[in-house]
Amino acid sequence: MHTITRSSSKCLAFSYSSDSTTMSSLDFLVLRDFKHDLPGTREEIKSISKIFPGKYYFGSLASEANFKRESQHYSILHLALHGEVSDTDPLYSKLKFSPADNDSTEDGYLNIYEIYNMNLNSELAVLSACNTGYGKLEKGEGLMSLGRAFQYAGVNSLLLSNWGVPDEVAPTLMYDFYRYLKQGMKKSEALRNAKLNYLKSAGIHKSAPFYWGSFVVIGDTSPIEIEGGAFNYWIYFALIISVFASILALSVQYSKY
Repeated sequence: MHTITRSSSKCLAFSYSSDSTTMSSLDFLVLRDFKHDLPGTREEIKSISKIFPGKYYFGSLASEANFKRESQHYSILHLALHGEVSDTDPLYSKLKFSPADNDSTEDGYLNIYEIYNMNLNSELAVLSACNTGYGKLEKGEGLMSLGRAFQYAGVNSLLLSNWGVPDEVAPTLMYDFYRYLKQGMKKSEALRNAKLNYLKSAGIHKSAPFYWGSFVVIGDTSPIEIEGGAFNYWIYFALIISVFASILALSVQYSKY
């Protein structure tokens, strides 16, 4: 049970783990509903941690309490968790975090009504769980989904799922999505290219839209501003030019004397 912490806090990610420590490769074939451990979620955020800096939670540290405490301070939120939609009471649709050790304040279930009361400042939230874009259509309210709740809490853009997410497939799609984001692509373009890349090697049995078509991007689709990216290099370049110009001006001034 540990975290991976990079030098710069950019992405905050959580992966789901059950109490069980013994998992077979067959576990990767399950959906990200409430019935199984999800080894694919750990593979997913470990691969993302190699692309974007930030903090990545595994095991019992991937708790609801840790998410609530730290979620306001990151521009990207990545939640590879269980998801459950309640048609009878949409405010109780929820994401399930890993069971935490000795946590007496949170039950491990982040419900829609809790998200509505949060104050998030993130540019992007990736809800890599089942049915995070699905919800009941309420008269006068609209679609009561987990994604809408994150928008209400202040997230500018979301990557959501419209149906069940196969735990085996999601890590590949997400890795390529972040890889293309790092290259400066728009969020929608990055997701499209990730899907196309998956289809190149999926094979006939796993190329059906069920496996890859669930994820969609909504909200602001503009590229993520990368720390240390091209924007910052132009600033450094301009500073260097201004320093050289100042030195040249001083040299010309002293040469007159």
